[in-house]
Amino acid sequence: MNSQWSTDTVAQRERFDFWRNAISSAFVPLEPSPFRGATAPGDFEGTILGVHMPSLRISTIAADGHEVSLTRSGIARQKGSPFFVNLLRQGTVHVTQYGERATAAPGDIYVVDSAAPWSVSFNEPFEMFCIEISEDALRPRLGAMGRLPS
Repeated sequence: MNSQWSTDTVAQRERFDFWRNAISSAFVPLEPSPFRGATAPGDFEGTILGVHMPSLRISTIAADGHEVSLTRSGIARQKGSPFFVNLLRQGTVHVTQYGERATAAPGDIYVVDSAAPWSVSFNEPFEMFCIEISEDALRPRLGAMGRLPS
């Protein structure tokens, strides 16, 4: 199954609200907010193109800078706790999870575990390739905190 969301078809004043609903529908219950100093919410642009297969979902995402969080409230509302493996193609991003903060640049891969809160700050317009892997497929290999055993 394929899915597509784009702010191109939405009135400017409604774009960021549309984006909020789109990313929560495409992924898990996320809480986005406009990035401080980025474009005004009415000028926001974003597109998600997704392909859904039985064991994983693949998406390409392009959008203006903003912040996204998965909170405890979002975790309580989601079905399952997938992992998101993201290849950043353009822009920079700051990722925070498990009390650790990392920065990714084009060509970097970062992983977030939806069993625990995380936040991502896209500092500028970005493009990324995202693979959503089900908890059942990956957690047994990574352990409770979504990491390879040492």
